[in-house]
Amino acid sequence: LSLQTIVCYFSLSLYRSSWPSRASPPFFFFLMIRRPPRSTLSSSSAASDVYKRQELSDKQASLKKRERKAEEKQSALDAKSQELADKEAAATADAQHREKELADRQAALDADAEKREKELSDKQASLKKRERKAEEKQSALDAKSQELADKEAAATADAQQREQDLADRQAALEADTQKREKDP
Repeated sequence: LSLQTIVCYFSLSLYRSSWPSRASPPFFFFLMIRRPPRSTLSSSSAASDVYKRQELSDKQASLKKRERKAEEKQSALDAKSQELADKEAAATADAQHREKELADRQAALDADAEKREKELSDKQASLKKRERKAEEKQSALDAKSQELADKEAAATADAQQREQDLADRQAALEADTQKREKDP
């Protein structure tokens, strides 16, 4: 509407004692306020054109201000997004670097463990070889010792046999000598 009407109705009733007559007269107030037109039917009105241009420039200024704020917010969001992307990339690179270091350490530990295991295996093989040689030497010594014991036993038996033979000859000689002495 181009015209806004505000109608106020006030009815004041005063006590009968304050009015000379018995009925209280009502009071009516009509108030009409005309606001400047937002749009008029007449497009050639100068005031209407000025108002329209002013309203349009105000809307354009408000729109430009909103656009600037939106661009500032967008650039701030883009900067924040780029910062977060940079932090994420740095964190990813750091995690990859740590994973590589961990893998390298694990590989070095595995290689060292494999080397130690090979050294231990070689030492065990060398020890077993030495043990076999020692056992062979021991068995050779035992055989030699047994052979010597057998030879010693045979020599002892031979010596005893010789002593016995000698004793027998000695006894036979003595017996023969006594017999000769008895037979002159």
